[in-house]
Amino acid sequence: MRTESREVLAIGIFGRGTCVGDRIEMLLLRGRTFSPRASGTDVIASLLVLGFLMLGASLVPRWITLEQQNPAIAFEVASIHANTTGSPDSIVNLPDTGRLSVTNATLETLIRNAYGMQKNQIVGAPKWIDSDRYDIQAKTAGPIREADERPLLQNLLGDRFRLKIHQESRNLPIYALRLGKGGPKSPEHKGDAGAIHTSRGAEKIRITAERFSMSQLAGILNRQLDRVVDDKTGLQGYYDFSLEWDPNQAPDSQTPSLFAALEEQMGLKLEASRGSVPVLVIDHAEKPHAN
Repeated sequence: MRTESREVLAIGIFGRGTCVGDRIEMLLLRGRTFSPRASGTDVIASLLVLGFLMLGASLVPRWITLEQQNPAIAFEVASIHANTTGSPDSIVNLPDTGRLSVTNATLETLIRNAYGMQKNQIVGAPKWIDSDRYDIQAKTAGPIREADERPLLQNLLGDRFRLKIHQESRNLPIYALRLGKGGPKSPEHKGDAGAIHTSRGAEKIRITAERFSMSQLAGILNRQLDRVVDDKTGLQGYYDFSLEWDPNQAPDSQTPSLFAALEEQMGLKLEASRGSVPVLVIDHAEKPHAN
């Protein structure tokens, strides 16, 4: 996980405090009186309860497996200090060695990395999470998997920033990625290997990608536009493309805006729309104590 001046996860599917095993045990231990003269209603009710127990029992091993595959992991050591350089650039780097290095990042940047959300998907936050900046150094006991990156950051934010959140869905402005006139101009990828390279200048950004799907492209555009982009192209394959645009959209620039570049260089277009978007609601956050 590495970001420079931009943010690069997902909320867990299962809610907290849910345990099928506990519910089954509660039902089994609850005192009941049985009669040999059971009514039709009693029989139906008993069958429903039995069905629930059988279904719950079949689900328990799967939930246990999920918990074992995603253990609660945390950094062994973490130091946090305020950054007062005034620089607009930030770096968040968490390689597979498990050594987190954060330079000049806001809490909002860290939340976006930890949960894979865009700026407009974070609501209810205090103003300081987008202004106060921090340097963080942290390490784990050993190497980590890619799947460990976000849980590690989430646990760090909960422990040091006392971050508490919940997820909702809201109707928000989005962009729909659609085919432009003439269809896609990018060639389909031949082979299995893929790569992406980004070069960024003051007046030009260039992305060259190999073996990328349209949904992956939508993810890239999410971060560039700070708005959810929904893939509506209907294209299922993998493509190679090169996209170059002026992030400032200067009127005298020789490089097109991102919207124009998509149409001219890739045969795609972005249409403003609205849709149901998952958001993170910040219930509580505290400024961390320096150490």
